Amino acid sequence: MSTDRRSESEPRTLARAAGHGLAWSVLVSVGALLFHSSFEAWGDAIVDLGRDLWVPSQILEGRILYRELLYNYGPAAPYLLAAATGIFGDGLAVFAGFGTVVGLSCMAALYAVGTRLSGTFAGFAAALLFLTLSFFAASTWGCNFVLPYSFAATLGTAFSLWSFYFLLRYLDGGRTPASLAWSVAFLFAALFSKQEVGAGIAAVHVLAWVTRKVSAKAILSTLLAGVLLGGLFVALFAARGEAEHALFAENLTKFAGDPDPFFSVVAGLDRPGPHLVRSLASTAQVAALVLLAALGGFFLKSARLRLFAVPALAGCLWLVWRWSEPRLFQATPILALAALGFFLIRDRRDPLVLLAGFALFSAPRVLLQFHPMYEDKTSVLMTAKGRMRDFPDGRLEAVGAFLRYAETRLASRSATMVVMPEGVSLNYFTAFPNPTAYYLFTPPEIGSPEVERKMMRELAAAPPDYLVLTSRDLSEYGRRGIGLDYALELGDWIRATYDLERVFEAGEAPSFRLLLLRRR
Repeated sequence: MSTDRRSESEPRTLARAAGHGLAWSVLVSVGALLFHSSFEAWGDAIVDLGRDLWVPSQILEGRILYRELLYNYGPAAPYLLAAATGIFGDGLAVFAGFGTVVGLSCMAALYAVGTRLSGTFAGFAAALLFLTLSFFAASTWGCNFVLPYSFAATLGTAFSLWSFYFLLRYLDGGRTPASLAWSVAFLFAALFSKQEVGAGIAAVHVLAWVTRKVSAKAILSTLLAGVLLGGLFVALFAARGEAEHALFAENLTKFAGDPDPFFSVVAGLDRPGPHLVRSLASTAQVAALVLLAALGGFFLKSARLRLFAVPALAGCLWLVWRWSEPRLFQATPILALAALGFFLIRDRRDPLVLLAGFALFSAPRVLLQFHPMYEDKTSVLMTAKGRMRDFPDGRLEAVGAFLRYAETRLASRSATMVVMPEGVSLNYFTAFPNPTAYYLFTPPEIGSPEVERKMMRELAAAPPDYLVLTSRDLSEYGRRGIGLDYALELGDWIRATYDLERVFEAGEAPSFRLLLLRRR
């Protein structure tokens, strides 16, 4: 009997392996095409990315995160990046390789989750959607995983997905201690990457405790691990003296009170009514697509109505093409909330309860603004660290001119440099050190006069030889610039301490410029 069962299972095993092989062949082929089309267009030369390019080198030079180097996310990304760059160097290719590994990990986790929940096709569809929408997207808004706006966000996403996968294995695979241990380990890795991403998967664990009757021992083990790891984290990174920065107030919880309306705008909570109506309209569009697909399937099953299947499916495909815009993604929170409520009522033990919860809890920062953005980048920046592409608006030309000037005119001096309001990537490209713990001077970072005065004290104690002022557009924060409508004292100090040395811009009507200021 056992031999018969083995002989019956072998064809199924071979068919399953063939299905996995075919799925990954398609994924690799699509990935190669997307890699080629988006090559070197993944990062942003000024906004956001520079933080993760620069911070690892500072860690390798001995500066301690949070205490001597401000950072608003968990320590996982900067220390892992420091390890990678310490071994392989700090070129852009190393960072891109790190991001690619993180993206592949996310794709594999989505494939594993989808396959576990609903078979090979579901896993393939989940991985393909991630690959086409997020992996290589040429956007400055974090929609790529190769050189993202924040490695903390992408790394936290990867850890969250694997925590979710092992949680499913624990709940539906015999509740083995190993699966629970892996799930909890990835949970805290996500928390130590980016707080809100980790909080999302933590909420999924709590949902599992409530709906799936997780044992008290498993819950207590998770909580105890959190207490121990949290205590170790505070012991390592809490300030030792007055000269160091506060772990929570100046780093991890700095934006908890939302000192600037920017974060409300990002989440869509600045105008909840219109954004909610838009999300509901997008949900109706998705429902129409589902209905058309269902009608097409129904017609196919009936010989009498089979003729109508073609227009129904064609209509569905036309709507997918017509509506394949950000509006479709704005339906995500509504659909996730509806699915969570439906499956909680129908069968709270259904794994789709946790899947819907994961989708809902993972996007609080973009709750009503859930969509990707795409742009083409054709300008090329050549640096000693590697090549980067950007939008054809003259920005990279200005940055390139500055880098050439810095290499020929400033490199012989043991110069220090601070870039305002944003652009610490210029420190990374030039290797000029920043003598302060501050490297972002956008409105959210200067949330009060007290914070501004603390910045100025540190700048005055170790004034950089050079300041670079970038014309980084601050309209998304509702501001015009330092010394104009925010950070007025800082603006006065800059005017009293520095002289203009050179202006870098490109084009007949430049939309971006760099001002190089030299300390008197």
